[in-house]
Amino acid sequence: MSTPDPEPTPSGATTKAALRGLLVYLLFATPLAATWFLYSADLFDAYHGVATCYRPLPGSDGIGDRVMRFVLERPSKSDLELVLPTDAFTGHDLPRCPNGIPPRKRAEDAPTVHKDAFALSFGVEGRAWPTPTPADLFFPVLLALLGLPLRNYFATGSPFHLAGRHTPPPILRTNQGKSGRSRGAAGKGPPPSHLRKSGKRRRRR
Repeated sequence: MSTPDPEPTPSGATTKAALRGLLVYLLFATPLAATWFLYSADLFDAYHGVATCYRPLPGSDGIGDRVMRFVLERPSKSDLELVLPTDAFTGHDLPRCPNGIPPRKRAEDAPTVHKDAFALSFGVEGRAWPTPTPADLFFPVLLALLGLPLRNYFATGSPFHLAGRHTPPPILRTNQGKSGRSRGAAGKGPPPSHLRKSGKRRRRR
Protein backbone atom coordinates (compact mmCIF):
# COMPACT_ATOMS: atom_id res chain seq x y z
CA MET A 1 0.00 0.00 0.00
CA SER A 2 1.56 3.28 -1.12
CA THR A 3 1.69 6.20 1.25
CA PRO A 4 0.90 9.75 0.05
CA ASP A 5 3.81 12.10 -0.46
CA PRO A 6 4.36 14.48 2.44
CA GLU A 7 3.30 18.03 1.88
CA PRO A 8 6.18 20.51 1.32
CA THR A 9 7.15 22.57 4.33
CA PRO A 10 6.84 26.37 4.20
CA SER A 11 10.62 26.75 3.80
CA GLY A 12 10.70 24.18 0.99
CA ALA A 13 7.86 25.91 -0.86
CA THR A 14 9.61 29.26 -0.55
CA THR A 15 12.88 27.81 -1.88
CA LYS A 16 11.13 26.28 -4.89
CA ALA A 17 9.38 29.57 -5.65
CA ALA A 18 12.71 31.45 -5.40
CA LEU A 19 14.47 29.03 -7.75
CA ARG A 20 11.59 29.22 -10.21
CA GLY A 21 11.69 33.02 -10.20
CA LEU A 22 15.46 33.05 -10.69
CA LEU A 23 15.22 30.60 -13.59
CA VAL A 24 12.54 32.67 -15.33
CA TYR A 25 14.66 35.81 -14.95
CA LEU A 26 17.77 34.09 -16.34
CA LEU A 27 15.83 32.75 -19.33
CA PHE A 28 14.78 36.30 -20.14
CA ALA A 29 17.87 38.31 -19.20
CA THR A 30 20.66 36.06 -20.55
CA PRO A 31 19.63 36.13 -24.25
CA LEU A 32 18.92 39.86 -24.01
CA ALA A 33 22.34 40.66 -22.53
CA ALA A 34 24.16 38.37 -24.97
CA THR A 35 22.38 39.86 -27.99
CA TRP A 36 23.14 43.41 -26.87
CA PHE A 37 26.81 42.55 -26.27
CA LEU A 38 27.24 40.93 -29.68
CA TYR A 39 25.46 43.82 -31.39
CA SER A 40 27.64 46.45 -29.69
CA ALA A 41 30.75 44.37 -30.54
CA ASP A 42 29.94 44.71 -34.27
CA LEU A 43 29.32 41.00 -34.74
CA PHE A 44 26.96 41.54 -37.67
CA ASP A 45 28.98 44.26 -39.45
CA ALA A 46 31.22 43.67 -42.47
CA TYR A 47 33.47 46.27 -44.10
CA HIS A 48 36.55 46.62 -46.25
CA GLY A 49 38.52 49.73 -47.17
CA VAL A 50 41.62 51.83 -46.72
CA ALA A 51 42.02 54.01 -43.63
CA THR A 52 42.58 57.56 -44.85
CA CYS A 53 42.36 59.71 -41.69
CA TYR A 54 41.15 59.83 -38.10
CA ARG A 55 39.46 62.17 -35.62
CA PRO A 56 38.88 61.98 -31.86
CA LEU A 57 35.55 61.25 -30.27
CA PRO A 58 33.32 64.24 -29.43
CA GLY A 59 34.59 66.12 -26.39
CA SER A 60 38.11 64.67 -26.55
CA ASP A 61 41.38 66.19 -27.68
CA GLY A 62 42.66 62.85 -28.98
CA ILE A 63 45.60 62.59 -26.56
CA GLY A 64 45.89 59.12 -25.09
CA ASP A 65 42.50 57.94 -26.45
CA ARG A 66 42.16 54.20 -26.75
CA VAL A 67 39.55 54.44 -29.51
CA MET A 68 39.03 56.98 -32.27
CA ARG A 69 36.95 57.49 -35.37
CA PHE A 70 38.72 56.25 -38.50
CA VAL A 71 37.49 57.05 -42.00
CA LEU A 72 37.68 54.18 -44.49
CA GLU A 73 37.59 54.67 -48.24
CA ARG A 74 35.76 51.68 -49.67
CA PRO A 75 36.25 50.24 -53.19
CA SER A 76 33.01 51.93 -54.24
CA LYS A 77 34.70 55.30 -53.45
CA SER A 78 32.31 55.87 -50.57
CA ASP A 79 33.51 56.73 -47.09
CA LEU A 80 32.73 54.83 -43.91
CA GLU A 81 33.52 56.10 -40.41
CA LEU A 82 34.16 53.54 -37.67
CA VAL A 83 35.16 53.65 -34.01
CA LEU A 84 38.26 51.43 -33.79
CA PRO A 85 41.14 50.91 -31.34
CA THR A 86 43.96 53.41 -31.71
CA ASP A 87 46.63 50.75 -31.16
CA ALA A 88 45.57 48.97 -34.33
CA PHE A 89 46.93 51.90 -36.39
CA THR A 90 50.16 52.46 -34.50
CA GLY A 91 53.02 52.97 -36.93
CA HIS A 92 50.80 54.39 -39.68
CA ASP A 93 51.11 58.13 -40.25
CA LEU A 94 47.48 59.02 -40.85
CA PRO A 95 46.35 62.64 -41.07
CA ARG A 96 43.81 64.13 -38.73
CA CYS A 97 40.45 65.18 -40.18
CA PRO A 98 38.36 67.07 -37.57
CA ASN A 99 35.26 67.17 -39.81
CA GLY A 100 35.48 63.55 -40.89
CA ILE A 101 36.29 64.52 -44.48
CA PRO A 102 39.32 62.59 -45.78
CA PRO A 103 42.11 64.48 -47.57
CA ARG A 104 42.33 64.44 -51.33
CA LYS A 105 45.71 62.76 -51.28
CA ARG A 106 45.90 59.41 -49.50
CA ALA A 107 48.82 58.72 -47.17
CA GLU A 108 51.54 56.47 -48.59
CA ASP A 109 51.29 53.93 -45.76
CA ALA A 110 47.49 54.01 -45.46
CA PRO A 111 46.55 50.56 -44.11
CA THR A 112 43.83 48.27 -45.41
CA VAL A 113 41.07 47.37 -42.96
CA HIS A 114 38.86 44.31 -43.40
CA LYS A 115 36.16 42.61 -41.35
CA ASP A 116 33.85 39.71 -42.14
CA ALA A 117 30.30 39.39 -40.89
CA PHE A 118 29.75 37.25 -37.76
CA ALA A 119 33.37 37.77 -36.70
CA LEU A 120 34.55 39.33 -33.45
CA SER A 121 37.79 40.64 -34.95
CA PHE A 122 38.94 42.88 -37.78
CA GLY A 123 42.24 42.96 -39.66
CA VAL A 124 44.63 45.85 -40.26
CA GLU A 125 47.19 44.86 -42.89
CA GLY A 126 46.47 41.22 -42.04
CA ARG A 127 46.85 41.59 -38.27
CA ALA A 128 43.75 40.66 -36.26
CA TRP A 129 42.31 42.93 -33.59
CA PRO A 130 39.28 42.13 -31.39
CA THR A 131 36.17 44.20 -31.91
CA PRO A 132 34.73 43.91 -28.33
CA THR A 133 35.79 46.67 -25.94
CA PRO A 134 35.23 47.13 -22.18
CA ALA A 135 32.45 49.60 -23.01
CA ASP A 136 30.48 46.77 -24.65
CA LEU A 137 30.04 45.16 -21.22
CA PHE A 138 28.20 48.20 -19.85
CA PHE A 139 24.67 47.01 -20.63
CA PRO A 140 25.16 43.35 -19.55
CA VAL A 141 26.69 44.47 -16.24
CA LEU A 142 23.93 47.04 -15.73
CA LEU A 143 21.31 44.38 -16.41
CA ALA A 144 22.94 42.06 -13.88
CA LEU A 145 23.19 44.75 -11.20
CA LEU A 146 19.77 46.37 -11.61
CA GLY A 147 17.63 43.85 -13.47
CA LEU A 148 17.43 41.20 -10.76
CA PRO A 149 16.71 43.63 -7.89
CA LEU A 150 13.99 45.29 -9.97
CA ARG A 151 12.47 41.92 -10.77
CA ASN A 152 12.51 40.98 -7.07
CA TYR A 153 10.93 44.29 -6.07
CA PHE A 154 7.99 43.98 -8.46
CA ALA A 155 7.49 40.27 -7.69
CA THR A 156 7.97 40.19 -3.92
CA GLY A 157 8.08 43.82 -2.80
CA SER A 158 11.73 43.55 -1.74
CA PRO A 159 14.84 43.83 -3.96
CA PHE A 160 16.63 41.20 -1.85
CA HIS A 161 14.06 38.35 -1.95
CA LEU A 162 13.47 36.07 -4.92
CA ALA A 163 10.13 34.84 -3.55
CA GLY A 164 7.58 36.11 -1.07
CA ARG A 165 7.76 34.94 2.49
CA HIS A 166 5.42 32.12 3.48
CA THR A 167 2.44 33.15 5.60
CA PRO A 168 0.16 30.56 7.26
CA PRO A 169 -3.46 30.49 6.13
CA PRO A 170 -5.91 32.45 8.31
CA ILE A 171 -7.93 30.56 10.95
CA LEU A 172 -11.67 30.73 10.35
CA ARG A 173 -13.67 31.10 13.57
CA THR A 174 -17.32 30.15 13.77
CA ASN A 175 -20.00 31.79 15.93
CA GLN A 176 -21.93 28.61 16.79
CA GLY A 177 -21.92 29.19 20.59
CA LYS A 178 -22.95 32.78 20.23
CA SER A 179 -25.69 32.02 17.78
CA GLY A 180 -26.98 29.21 20.02
CA ARG A 181 -27.11 31.48 23.03
CA SER A 182 -28.90 34.11 21.04
CA ARG A 183 -31.48 31.59 19.88
CA GLY A 184 -32.01 30.40 23.48
CA ALA A 185 -32.41 33.89 24.79
CA ALA A 186 -34.88 34.64 22.09
CA GLY A 187 -36.99 31.59 23.08
CA LYS A 188 -37.45 32.79 26.67
CA GLY A 189 -39.29 35.92 25.68
CA PRO A 190 -43.05 36.40 25.55
CA PRO A 191 -45.02 34.45 22.98
CA PRO A 192 -45.87 36.08 19.72
CA SER A 193 -48.79 38.38 19.72
CA HIS A 194 -50.90 36.25 17.42
CA LEU A 195 -50.90 33.41 19.97
CA ARG A 196 -52.42 35.49 22.79
CA LYS A 197 -56.07 34.96 23.61
CA SER A 198 -58.30 37.87 22.98
CA GLY A 199 -61.33 38.93 25.09
CA LYS A 200 -62.02 39.14 28.86
CA ARG A 201 -62.04 36.25 31.29
CA ARG A 202 -65.41 35.02 32.53
CA ARG A 203 -65.97 34.99 36.22
CA ARG A 204 -67.36 31.92 37.92
CA ARG A 205 -70.69 32.26 39.67
